[in-house]
Amino acid sequence: MVDATLVGFGDTFGSGVWFQTCFLLDAQGYRVAVGFSASSLIALNYLSIPTNSKDAVVLTYLHEITAGVCRFTAGRNAGR
Repeated sequence: MVDATLVGFGDTFGSGVWFQTCFLLDAQGYRVAVGFSASSLIALNYLSIPTNSKDAVVLTYLHEITAGVCRFTAGRNAGR
């Protein structure tokens, strides 16, 4: 069974509580973020989901902001 959490959907500028598109998938003890973007860290905090609880990130497109966010979160999760 896979549990899906809608973290954000469709707000390119993160101007409200919708945030950029991102899903968290939880299955068999693993957590995967799909579509991780610049406002995803803010959205995770908003939902009280620890930002270091991801086991993997799936990029749906490559963009300088996405790459920067992934590099930032990888550094925060180093040694985990």
